[in-house]
Amino acid sequence: MRVHLIHGIHSNGVGNTGKLAPYFRAAGFDVFARRYGWAFASPAILPGLVNWQNERRAKRLAETIADGDAIVCHSNGAAVAYCIQADHRELSALILINPALDRDTDFHNVERVLCLHNAGDDVVGLSAALPFNHWGMMGRDGYAGSLANVVNVNCAEPPDGLPKLWGHSDLFEPDKLRVWGPALAREMKVMLNKE
Repeated sequence: MRVHLIHGIHSNGVGNTGKLAPYFRAAGFDVFARRYGWAFASPAILPGLVNWQNERRAKRLAETIADGDAIVCHSNGAAVAYCIQADHRELSALILINPALDRDTDFHNVERVLCLHNAGDDVVGLSAALPFNHWGMMGRDGYAGSLANVVNVNCAEPPDGLPKLWGHSDLFEPDKLRVWGPALAREMKVMLNKE
């Protein structure tokens, strides 16, 4: 099974999500850390331009993603992944890590979605105030749409003895990543009915 990792907005490389690659590879996945580049517009000045860029990024990345693949993404990577599933591909699974998305964003072309959020994520709160984009409070408050294919995990009160996460990128801190990385890879197997 192919898993694509999509980074957040401020990264020249594969960003924080690239740090998950070893854990998913160890679980037997074919892993591709995708790059879409640095955002060329300041979201505070031209949020509509960032939204347009995300749609272009999604179209370009979709060329490397097949129907039935899975995506793990962080922050603005979730907005890109949303566009991929909305306009280009049918995905088997999607893991959203502190997604910068509106809470009622629905995922009609994904079988299963896992949304990791926590109330300490103040980054998505800032982006939610900006007009003309898909950004919102999902990374802080979780998914609140109408579809049953999305499961919320409040990482401030995590299950299974996982360490508490607080803030926009806490999962990627080394001590947390060592525990959450394998847990997410296991959860992806469950989502794909491989375990």
